[in-house]
Amino acid sequence: IAFFFLIILCGCGGGGGGSSTGSGGGSNSNIPIPPGITLDRVEIVPGSAQLPLGVSLDFQLFAIYSNGVRINVTDAANFASSNTAVLSVNSHSARALTLGTAQITGRFEGQSSSAQVQTTEASLRSLALLPPTATVAAGLTQTYQVMATFSDSSEIDVTSSATLTVVDGS
Repeated sequence: IAFFFLIILCGCGGGGGGSSTGSGGGSNSNIPIPPGITLDRVEIVPGSAQLPLGVSLDFQLFAIYSNGVRINVTDAANFASSNTAVLSVNSHSARALTLGTAQITGRFEGQSSSAQVQTTEASLRSLALLPPTATVAAGLTQTYQVMATFSDSSEIDVTSSATLTVVDGS
């Protein structure tokens, strides 16, 4: 049986317009922390980005505790843009609206971390499905990643913005 994949990107953006703040309850994370362990800081990833107009990029926020443990708290954090005319933020996804520079800030448990985002006029050159081929046994699943390459040679993971459709070619 041969399978073909169809990739559809809606403007390369999955974050949509959205508001300047995201969802998540930064003060009630429900993450069990042992007694005596404290939150040292939070770190946003990526720490900076160049983002073509109309494209969305997902950010993550990590909490770093006094015992060195690093926990992804993205879903429990709040995110906001310093300039909503340039960069909209919906949950943890930032979308480039106009040319300029803005910061996305993630907040969790009273701590914050920011990343500078510069928006660009780069255009989409190609999409790559990874892995390009796969054999999957009946009843199992295969995870794919969609990478976009732009005219400025930047590459962005647009998996969350892509719709993958399986077409049975037999």
